[in-house]
Amino acid sequence: MTYQTKSEIRIVNGETFIISDPVGNIHQKGNRSLGFFFRDTRFLSELILKINDQDLSILSAKEVNYFWSTHYATLPFESIFESHPITIIRRRAAGNGAREEIIIHNYKTEPVDLTLSVQLDADFVDIIELKSSQDPEAKPVIEINPEECQHIFVYRANGICRKTIIQCESGAQIENKKISFNI
Repeated sequence: MTYQTKSEIRIVNGETFIISDPVGNIHQKGNRSLGFFFRDTRFLSELILKINDQDLSILSAKEVNYFWSTHYATLPFESIFESHPITIIRRRAAGNGAREEIIIHNYKTEPVDLTLSVQLDADFVDIIELKSSQDPEAKPVIEINPEECQHIFVYRANGICRKTIIQCESGAQIENKKISFNI
């Protein structure tokens, strides 16, 4: 069971805007307009946070101001009256790129081992292609730079080169379209 606050959370700063679901995820299930956009191009079409390969359940979400959102979630639950020993807070800011901070609170009396993973994808669709349901002309190439903790999507078509660089703190395991942390 999930408690929904709003169907979408939108933040914007200049030419950058992010549209996500209330949990803070970006996906294309039922809503192709979600994404991280810059200058009318979607640089991230998927950004899905999971804990132990489980989808999160929303507690609440809000647009703190026009460029900053906060998303409160927990592991899946059946009833809002259950205790939630693990809570996840996502703080997201749009601006010169985007920044996301993930905070996990453990309210149990003993430590727990968790795996935090983020599934990623980029399609580099512009707004006109998005509204007309056209597929992009080219598919991005994925580059992984483990020394710098970077996951990079590179798109080249018609003399245009666009990149999405995901920069993580150290300790990340970086794979094809996925970044994981053992906590």
